[in-house]
Amino acid sequence: MSAAAAEATERGEPSGGGGEIAYVSYGGEHHLPLVMSLVDEELSEPYSIFTYRYFVYLWPQLTFLVRPLLPSPRARVSQEFVRI
Repeated sequence: MSAAAAEATERGEPSGGGGEIAYVSYGGEHHLPLVMSLVDEELSEPYSIFTYRYFVYLWPQLTFLVRPLLPSPRARVSQEFVRI
């Protein structure tokens, strides 16, 4: 990620990576339903909203939403899990 994109991400502003996608830092409770729906698609068992809140409230700097800058019917939203 470029320095400009990193700065925009820290401010919670969308920034384009190559003009095609925007990176947005977790911005609060209004992003939680999207995070939950993406994660629920990949897990074998459901988790309660409290589990998600625990992680995003303790480590919001590790939660990013990536979306296309221009809406596209072929756009796929995905998630990445990293174990540190």
